[in-house]
Amino acid sequence: MSRADSWAADTEQTRELRARLVAALVEAGDISDERWRYVFATVPRHALVPRYYRSDNYQEIDGTTEDDHSTWL
Repeated sequence: MSRADSWAADTEQTRELRARLVAALVEAGDISDERWRYVFATVPRHALVPRYYRSDNYQEIDGTTEDDHSTWL
């Protein structure tokens, strides 16, 4: 894997974060269909949004940089 795309890798950390998200969504009743639970649990969505802006201060969080990666995840 090249350094340029390593930020998008599906790692143990991203799988754990995804599992926690799914558990919270299921517990809240936001996901009740097993098919959607499977999709949320298996698709590494972090790779689809390499950067975003925080809503509280409009600061750009860029997952492709080492400085922002952990905050981005």
